[in-house]
Amino acid sequence: MNFDFFAKLDRSGQLLFVFLWLSFTITGVLFLRWFFLETAHFFKGKKISVGSVSIADKDTPPESFEGHMLCPNIKDIVELLQVQQQILLDIYRIKDTEILKEQMAYAENKVEICHNLAEKVFCDLMESNKKGDYLLSMEYASYRVHLLLVKEKVLSKIRHMCKENGFIEKSEEDFQQYIKDYTILIIDMLIFLAKSYYPYKNTIPNFSTQVDKVHPEVRRLIADVITKARDISRSKQEEIDDLWGKFSEDYQRIVGRNPMRWFS
Repeated sequence: MNFDFFAKLDRSGQLLFVFLWLSFTITGVLFLRWFFLETAHFFKGKKISVGSVSIADKDTPPESFEGHMLCPNIKDIVELLQVQQQILLDIYRIKDTEILKEQMAYAENKVEICHNLAEKVFCDLMESNKKGDYLLSMEYASYRVHLLLVKEKVLSKIRHMCKENGFIEKSEEDFQQYIKDYTILIIDMLIFLAKSYYPYKNTIPNFSTQVDKVHPEVRRLIADVITKARDISRSKQEEIDDLWGKFSEDYQRIVGRNPMRWFS
């Protein structure tokens, strides 16, 4: 068979297409077997004739009719379905759970470091302005709430970025440009949130100047998080490829043919 569109799919798309095709094929075989067995059972003991040709006779033992419907390789088909089901479950677990979970665990740790740094910079600013016991001030309380808002916004952006998960398809040049663009996006968001949501930004001397000291660390954070997310994606893709290789081996052992040869 020749499928022009098959070559245009990425590795995951080809894998999913092959699995679906095999599922429909094997399910169809099992359905036909069930249908013939049910038909045989329905006509068992009945005499049906078309002209002078007898299709079934009440004196014919059921085994002689049903025996033709029993597939000698049914155990292999069931085994292949079980292997396929387990591999599909494993791939679903990796693609829809493990990748994002590991990426976000790393990102949350890095964002927490930046969160603590931003709070320290603010405390240093308050001390330099001789604000006294600033830990009880509204400025400090409001800034802590502001940092929680910023933290959630940044993590939300990173989570959306990781869900798209297109890192491994990018060339190195495109990947580096992606880091630069995403860094600008995050820094602009931080500036906007500080200007729009922190109520004491104009009453604290040197607030913007001091807070901007966090931005270099944010830039390093974004580059680190995106690079780590790509590394995790690559590692998990290797796991998926290994599962695909195992399925190909099991398929060839049971069927006697590499599944990819059906599409060449």
